[in-house]
Amino acid sequence: YDDTEEIDILGVGANPEMVKILEDLGIKPLEQGVIKGMTGVMLGEGRRRGRNIMSIMVEADPRFPDARAAAVVIEHLNKLLPMIDLDHEPLMAEAESLEEQIRSMMEGAQLSSGDGSPGANSMLYG
Repeated sequence: YDDTEEIDILGVGANPEMVKILEDLGIKPLEQGVIKGMTGVMLGEGRRRGRNIMSIMVEADPRFPDARAAAVVIEHLNKLLPMIDLDHEPLMAEAESLEEQIRSMMEGAQLSSGDGSPGANSMLYG
């Protein structure tokens, strides 16, 4: 998948009906890869037993809490389940706050290492 600014959202359906629903939601199918854990078991059993099961996955940064990725999932869940209508705006506000904190921490790290001396918060253990 392309490395773009947009957050990629992918889906897997246990049967053709679920694949069609994902397509109708504008969710690209996972074309290659392995789904592990409980999600993989549920999809495999759903396929074997003919159950309507799908998985919606979103690209997320594993280094930080990713509220923006969670908001993207909620936006798509709202399309799938319009009677629920979950508010994703608090997550977007949280994402902006986290991103600002990360930016300021990175700027602080660059400033503290700019003169060659270790910064007040630099701790390396080996």
